[in-house]
Amino acid sequence: MQQSSEIFTLIAVLFALIGAGLAIYGLNIMYDNSYSQKVVGGDAYNYIIYATRGTGFICAGIVSAVLSVTAAIASLKLGYLASKGVKQTFDTPEQ
Repeated sequence: MQQSSEIFTLIAVLFALIGAGLAIYGLNIMYDNSYSQKVVGGDAYNYIIYATRGTGFICAGIVSAVLSVTAAIASLKLGYLASKGVKQTFDTPEQ
């Protein structure tokens, strides 16, 4: 049981790091003022495209953060149940 808790903790940390990285990358795309890459000819269109791309990465970061919190809650619950001596089985119940 303790091993399951440790796996969920590792997953939570991994998703948190991915979420932070995606959010930072999305902000970098949105507020990058370098004009080295122009997608289309007009500046306003380029701003709209960069804002949309940045927002997409930030949303992916938010989804990753939600998955991280979910895994952390599962880890805490499994650790609590293991400390109380509750044995977790995934067998089908008998009728």
